[in-house]
Amino acid sequence: YWWSGYPFDNLCEGQNTYNFCNQDFLRSGIFPPIPSFQPEGLEWMTESQATITGLYAWTAVVMVGAGIFFAVKENMLPYLEGVFRSTYEPDGADQKIPFSSVKHLAEVMAYVPQLRLPGFSHPLLVCDISRIDPDVIGWKDEDRGFLQHSLFHEANQILGS
Repeated sequence: YWWSGYPFDNLCEGQNTYNFCNQDFLRSGIFPPIPSFQPEGLEWMTESQATITGLYAWTAVVMVGAGIFFAVKENMLPYLEGVFRSTYEPDGADQKIPFSSVKHLAEVMAYVPQLRLPGFSHPLLVCDISRIDPDVIGWKDEDRGFLQHSLFHEANQILGS
């Protein structure tokens, strides 16, 4: 921008006169400040000034474009990539302990949808538990078993399926 405004006096030589011309491309909002944006008939740049200003202006365009490209690439692409492709990376190492050897422990439970209501001693199971290992449900009813608490099993009995 500084090269484009030289000599900074806002005077343009006309036919036997000097006229006001705005040499401040920066405050005029002109980008890039290339010589062809000078008002027609009010050109103030010398030939060598126009050449160097054009080189600087197009270099600035390339640099701004590269900056925008790299900013988008580094900041936006990871978010967009996460939408379209899995970005999960496991943390830690396989402990070589099969699930079947720990499923009987009290602290090992699977997610089994349950509904807790007042008046019931145990939660109501709201899914088909026929293929779920009883060890991973998280509680036991020693007297009646799990089928007595299964809404899915009860719905099948009511519907006759």
